[in-house]
Amino acid sequence: MPPPRIVTQEWGKFFDGWLPLMDASSRDAIVPSPLMPHLFFEYLARRATARWPNRRVERVPLPAPVGTPWEQKAEDGTSYISHATWTCPINCIEPELCPHTRDVRDWTMPDTLAVWTELRRSVGEAVLGPFTFHCTHRAYGVGMVDKEPIRRADAIIAQAAMGGPVRALIATASHCHGAASMLSIGPFVD
Repeated sequence: MPPPRIVTQEWGKFFDGWLPLMDASSRDAIVPSPLMPHLFFEYLARRATARWPNRRVERVPLPAPVGTPWEQKAEDGTSYISHATWTCPINCIEPELCPHTRDVRDWTMPDTLAVWTELRRSVGEAVLGPFTFHCTHRAYGVGMVDKEPIRRADAIIAQAAMGGPVRALIATASHCHGAASMLSIGPFVD
């Protein structure tokens, strides 16, 4: 295994160069900052804008609340969602037994977002995804998001958008908390 390499660079510029590298077998992962903006959404939006400079690519608010106990919509339209109504410790590893409730953690945000997406489809909304980039704990206190699901989401969204307008749910989430945004790619413009 090669030694780690430290790169100091603005997030977007780094992701634009690192994420598209064509090594699907790579086990590369990202250790996100707990307070970072919704960078994976921004990456996918930049990719769509580069593919279709004459189409409107934008973040649009979710059409309905996700239904978690805590939910807050930011000015940019991102929904910050949580299964917790309490303040969790920054170093919580989200064990099966929740340290706050002292009971079995019977929730996980990827499942919550999948149910929400199916509900939106059941009422006639066309929603691609969800593309939930799941931050899981690989070592005590170190959560990581795999690189490959982000690249795969980019390819699926690109393929779907070739046929016309697309709205895709993009989320970065742990078991308990997440950021969710709707990526909208408008119709082709001459």
